[in-house]
This record gives sequence, C-alpha cells and structure tokens, in this order.
Amino acid sequence: MTNLYTLRLAKVDDRKNIMSFIKTNWLSTHILGHDKKFFNYLYLNEEKLQFILALDLNNKIKGVLGFLQYFQNNSRQDIFLALWKVIPNQNDPLLGVKLINYLKKKVPHRHIHCIGITRETTGIYKFLGFEIGRLDHYVVFNPKCKLHLISKPPSSIKKITDNSSIKFVKEKNINSLIEKLSKSNFYYKKIPFKSLKFLSHRYKNHPYFSYIFYEILHKNLFFGFVVLRKVKYKTSEALRVIDIISADKNIEKIIKNISIVLKDHNCEYMDIYVSNLDKKNLLDSNFKLVSNEKNIIVPDYFEPFKQDNVEILYATTFTKKIIFFKGDGDKDHPRLFNVKRNLKKKI
Repeated sequence: MTNLYTLRLAKVDDRKNIMSFIKTNWLSTHILGHDKKFFNYLYLNEEKLQFILALDLNNKIKGVLGFLQYFQNNSRQDIFLALWKVIPNQNDPLLGVKLINYLKKKVPHRHIHCIGITRETTGIYKFLGFEIGRLDHYVVFNPKCKLHLISKPPSSIKKITDNSSIKFVKEKNINSLIEKLSKSNFYYKKIPFKSLKFLSHRYKNHPYFSYIFYEILHKNLFFGFVVLRKVKYKTSEALRVIDIISADKNIEKIIKNISIVLKDHNCEYMDIYVSNLDKKNLLDSNFKLVSNEKNIIVPDYFEPFKQDNVEILYATTFTKKIIFFKGDGDKDHPRLFNVKRNLKKKI
C-alpha cells in the first residue's frame, strides 16, 4: 500500500496541476484555482512552492498540503499549515496524515500551527500530537454609528474610554516599523516568530488587500505595531485587527486600549480574533466577547458576505499558551475568485 503513492515537495512546474487540483477537488470558484498572481504571493517562496504532493503511479495528484514558512531555511522557524486536501476513498486511508508527517521530516522547523481547522478534523490533529484551541472573538462598537448593515449590535452602546499611557500613531507603510522592530528586545523572542522579510511580504505585497498600520508607543518608546484592515458591505465599513507585533506580556494592555483607534475611522465597529488572553481583563475594557452575547452578530465572512458569527479553531505543536491572531496562517485572504477585483488590480 505504501508504494501506491509518492510523496514529495512541489516544484514550480507543478503550479498549474496544483491549481487545477484545487479547482476540481476543493472548490470550483476557489481563488487559488484561478489566480496565478495570488497563488504565487501565498505559496511561491525563493523559487520553491510551499506544497507537499501525493502522486499516484500515473503521476496524478491525489493529495496536497500547502504550508507557509515564517522564516525560510531556518531550522527554528514556525510553519503554518494551509490548504490540506486528499481526494476521498483512496487506497491509503492515512494519506492525509502522511502528508503532514512528510512535512515534519522534510521541512526544518521548531513548531507547526494551523488556524481555521474544522471540528471534524480536531481528532486527526490530536492523533498527530497537536494541541487544539480557539481564537476568542472580541468587538467594540462605534457609539457614533447609527446605521448597522454589517453587524447586529446590542441595544445600547457604551462610550469608548481612553485612560492609558499607550499611544497609537498611524504610519503610511510598514517599512519604518519593521526597521524599529529589528532593533527591539522583544522581537526575536516571539512565538510564532515572523521574519522581517515575511512581515514585509505578508502586509506590504498583498495583491488585493490594503492594510493600515499603527505604531504603538508607551512613554514615547517603541512598543510594537498593529496591523488593521477595513472591510465593507454595501455602504458600511468595519475595522478589523489582523495582527499585533509586540511583546506577549503587553498584548492584553494594547488590546484594552486599541479601541481608541476607532475614533479615526467611520466604521460600525472594531473586532479582533485572538487566543489565550485573560477574558476578564479584556472585558473590563471597551470590548465585548462575541460568544457571550446572544443578540450580537459580528461577521467574519465578506466574500460572499454572511451575517453570522464564526468560530475559529486552531491546532499547534507548541505545548504552552500561545497568542494567535486572524492574520496568522491563511485566514485573512480572499477565498473566492472575483473577476471584478482582479480586473481592477490589472488597470
């Protein structure tokens, strides 16, 4: 049975077949099955494709495992699993598991993570030795907003308070922030660790999403930075916290005070997905925990838009508490191919 399939790292020449596999076996409208530019942005790294392939005796793809390397060619890098798909009813029922085990053996790393796993796959991840958790979803509503087309807020919305010595200063791009980050004491201790090159590529070079950057200052000292993104539905907008690059010990303090940034934007609300923080501490600030509020809806899907609350689960080989954000892995990317969006970018 083990000789029925060959497992190997993908080559650039495999791109067309991988995209065809995704379109045929995952979702016909999936952006990765149609958009070469976006495929390259996500998976092409130093002329190598970040995929493990399972090929049958006729060299046909029967399974794929996409992954994102946060510090290419470093043995202590963090890896995030992305698109994982095996055609059902194969002769080897463990083919999907073998793809992950092959990655563990062939790609140097210290930890492997995955954001956005399904409840149906949690058993497989536990079998493979992963810890399972959930990103908590917090929201603060804009008291000045009167029309809510995206969310369903509570009947009363509190005024946003600001009693902190932490300041948020908007930056035009990420370049100066990355330079300051490289000189900070906390940066190289981060888990997951995101290389400077990765951060620049991730947030500066995205083909379709534009990000907003705020430098975090505490007593006029560099405290890190925040990555946000606006989303739109009809005539309404929302502000989403995608990533926070700072010392772990400061993350709670930053989130407790970040809602002040909402005053700079005409948005319905600000939301954030984050793991393993003190819920009581954060709820003492301006934020509400979405899962605690029966009558609140804060969507996660915008392409297409669905006015539903969404649970995000994660798996990790790291055995201690770890802080993840929505920007980790491949959760903050377009999922469906949009002809209009792609045409606009080509003009």
